[in-house]
Amino acid sequence: MNTAGCYDFAARCAAINTCCTSCVKGKCSKNTCDTIRKELPTVTTSYGPCTSTATRPTVNPTPTPTVCPPNPKNICVDGSSWLHKFGKGNPVCGIPLPIVSCNDDLSSFSQSPYKLYDNSDTKKCPIFNKGGLNNACQAACKYQLDQCKSANSLTCFFQKFNRRSGLSGHGVRQTPAEHLNSHDKRTFGLIKDLICKKQYAACLEANAQIDTSRCKTYCQK
Repeated sequence: MNTAGCYDFAARCAAINTCCTSCVKGKCSKNTCDTIRKELPTVTTSYGPCTSTATRPTVNPTPTPTVCPPNPKNICVDGSSWLHKFGKGNPVCGIPLPIVSCNDDLSSFSQSPYKLYDNSDTKKCPIFNKGGLNNACQAACKYQLDQCKSANSLTCFFQKFNRRSGLSGHGVRQTPAEHLNSHDKRTFGLIKDLICKKQYAACLEANAQIDTSRCKTYCQK
C-alpha cells in the first residue's frame, strides 16, 4: 500500500465526514463538500516476503587442526627405588623421563598415534605405531639413561644424588668436589652410572604394563 495514498485517502474520508455532518445540521455548502467530488484514490495492497536489514553471521564449521599441542601428562611412568631414593619428581641427576604422548601431527596420527617428545622441534621426534606404546616408553627410559650417564658425575652426585642417597653419613657430602683426587672422581662416576642403570631398569619394569587407553582419537585430551 502506497504511504502517500494512505494519507490522501484519509484526508478524503475526513472531508466526507465533515460534509455529512454539516448537511445533517443544515449547513451544507458547496465549499464544504467540493473536496469529495474529486475522484477517490485507488488503494491497492500488495504482499511480499519480509526483508530485514540485519545480516546473520556466517557460521563456518571448525576445521580439524593439523597440529595439536601434546598433553603434558606423560603416558609412561617413572621408575622408582626407595633404596636409592629416586622416583617421580626426584630423578637421578635431575634428568626427568621425557614425555610420551599423542602424536601432534594429523598427517601421521592414524598410523602412528604415539610420539616421544625428546626434541624441542616436534617434527624431529620419533613416532610409534598403534601397538608400539611399550616401545615408546622403552625409548623414553633409554633417553633418560643416556642423559644421566653423560651428566657431570661430580655435579650430579653432589647436587642431586648425594643429599638423598644415604651415603652422606660417610663424609662424602662434606668433601668439596674440587679437592677430590682422580681416583675418587672415577669412583663417584662409577657410582653415578650404576644408579643411572638401576633407574633405567626400574623404568623398564614400571612401563611393562602401561595404559593404552589414550590417543585413540586425534587431539584427545
